[in-house]
Amino acid sequence: MTNIEKKIIRFIDSKKIFLLGVVVTVLAIIIRLSGINFVSGDASWFLLPWFREIKQEGLLSLGKQVGDYNIPYQTIIAFMTYLPFKPLYMYKWISIFFDFALAISSGLLVLEIKQKRSLKLFTFTYSAVLMLPTVIWNSSFWGQCDSIFVTFAVLAVLFLHKNKVVASFIFLGLAFSFKLQTIFIVPFYIYVYLIKKNYSIFNFLIIPFVMYVMCIPGFIFGRTFTAPFEIYTSQTNTYHNMQMNFMNLWAMMGGNRYDLLKGFASMLTIFILGIGLVWLMGKRIDLGNDELFLTILVWTVWTCVMFLPSMHDRYAYMLDIFLVISVFKNKKFVLFAAISVGTSMLEYSPMMFGSNINPFEISVCYLATYLFFTYNLVKKAVELGADGKLENENYESKVQR
Repeated sequence: MTNIEKKIIRFIDSKKIFLLGVVVTVLAIIIRLSGINFVSGDASWFLLPWFREIKQEGLLSLGKQVGDYNIPYQTIIAFMTYLPFKPLYMYKWISIFFDFALAISSGLLVLEIKQKRSLKLFTFTYSAVLMLPTVIWNSSFWGQCDSIFVTFAVLAVLFLHKNKVVASFIFLGLAFSFKLQTIFIVPFYIYVYLIKKNYSIFNFLIIPFVMYVMCIPGFIFGRTFTAPFEIYTSQTNTYHNMQMNFMNLWAMMGGNRYDLLKGFASMLTIFILGIGLVWLMGKRIDLGNDELFLTILVWTVWTCVMFLPSMHDRYAYMLDIFLVISVFKNKKFVLFAAISVGTSMLEYSPMMFGSNINPFEISVCYLATYLFFTYNLVKKAVELGADGKLENENYESKVQR
């Protein structure tokens, strides 16, 4: 081995974590570019026709609803119509940008949860999220924008953990501005409100305030004051299916009795979340414990997607991200993250590749994994002692700060 080779190897060894981040970033860009020309069904049927309709009027189109995305995303599209690029590329570039924002935000949340300043930990988290198949497929192949609202949701949780409540609710409002599916994380905020008691119920008013601020361009061009919420109520009435390629409880039924079961499914979800809340309050849970903080967060999101009606194939996106984040807190989450992400990949496959899947077997496995996760949550709380008081080596240091 020559001296030059030795110097190169020593340099690589001394900078290996930084270089890993660089290599992953380059690979992430290359693999996303490989899907940039793929035209999904959603792009062909919805996104591109919406773009053409908005382009006819430019910013004036913000005065009316085009498509079923909220006003902030329609505003982005309206500005895109003035750029000399392919509409398909611009849709995807925005989502790809937020893929990287999501990976960075996830890395920051892991550092906060672990109370470490570790380039290695950040880089591994960043790399795992950025190279997650469903994250890649969602943005660069499918042309969807789930990375936008989940980025803001992750940042909301980051600031909630830091006890920076106003900042947390601002990011939660930003997430709601782009996707109604942000609602899956709201039960966790209610849990924190009732268990930790470190913020007022009036903080929840920050959410609609931020949404209205984000919708100002629409108001300028004539949207009504209720428009931001009418879009979401319209979405909930669009799809009359118990599930749409989502392998939750209702995929086991093999039929569709939406009109009969939608109310039951919603009430069942609220009941399960309510039972969980009462049980945790009875155990006098202290959310200063970081692992339990993440476990309860994941469980509430998972409960929503498992039992609510009309869940689409992409609706576990936020759950998968928080499960991947949880892996870096405790390796026992690996199994749950692998099964959830694997299930999401199967759910994507009919739309992405025209694959045929058997929903019954997959949904049984998914439900069993959820129940096993619930068992682990209960076991964790019970093991903490008779009074349920949690010990956490980082909690007192955070209070002192």
